[in-house]
Amino acid sequence: MKFDCGSAGVIVLAEGAASTTNRDTDCTITLSQDNLVKLLKGKLNPMTGVMTGKLKISGDMTTAMRLGKLIG
Repeated sequence: MKFDCGSAGVIVLAEGAASTTNRDTDCTITLSQDNLVKLLKGKLNPMTGVMTGKLKISGDMTTAMRLGKLIG
C-alpha cells in the first residue's frame, strides 16, 4: 500500500516495513499530508474521506478495506 501525498512525498507499506522510496504497489491512496495525519490520528474516517474527495483510492480495493479496519 502506498500513501501518495504529492509533492510532500510517499510512504510505502510493504512486507512489514515502511519506506519513503516510491514504487508500484497493489493499492495507492492519494491525499494531502494534512489529511494523512488526520487519517492516522483517527480524526478522518477513511470512508468519509473517500466520499468527500479528501482521499482517492486506486488499485486493489481489498487492500484499502484492510486499512479501514486497522484505523477504524
